[in-house]
Amino acid sequence: MINRTKLFLTFSIIFILAAIGFIGCKKSEDPIVESPPEEFINYTVNGIPYSFVPPVDSILALPNNLAFTWRIYGNRKPVNANYVIVSFDFIAIHVGTKQHLLSFNLDQIPANAIINAPIFVSITECGTTGQFIAGNFSGSYTGPAPTNIVYNITCNFRIKRNF
Repeated sequence: MINRTKLFLTFSIIFILAAIGFIGCKKSEDPIVESPPEEFINYTVNGIPYSFVPPVDSILALPNNLAFTWRIYGNRKPVNANYVIVSFDFIAIHVGTKQHLLSFNLDQIPANAIINAPIFVSITECGTTGQFIAGNFSGSYTGPAPTNIVYNITCNFRIKRNF
């Protein structure tokens, strides 16, 4: 005759192991979904990605009404640890226009590199003060002699307008 205590212990162990297996397989009912940042400057240089995202970094978009240009700034904190400055025309700027890129200054490209062909910034958002200006562009620069390294770039940005 089987000992009732051993039978009870055996079934208890089987029940506990089954419960552990079910608990371990439980799916999360509320998956964590990260939303993209509201403001950013993202760019790549020869396929290597870089980003400026507040509040870790500071970013700012300023119009220069006298020169009809926009300047977009990104700085790592502490200031000047790493930077990017994008400058482009804003003549008749609105969503869907292509604005001439005047300069793209950053740590990864020598200051005396030259744009290989005209680059245009496609404007994807263009609100008023308190809203966003957003766009993207791609192209290439050539570094100085003797290496003449080609720097293939892409950039997209979205920044809340303060002015």
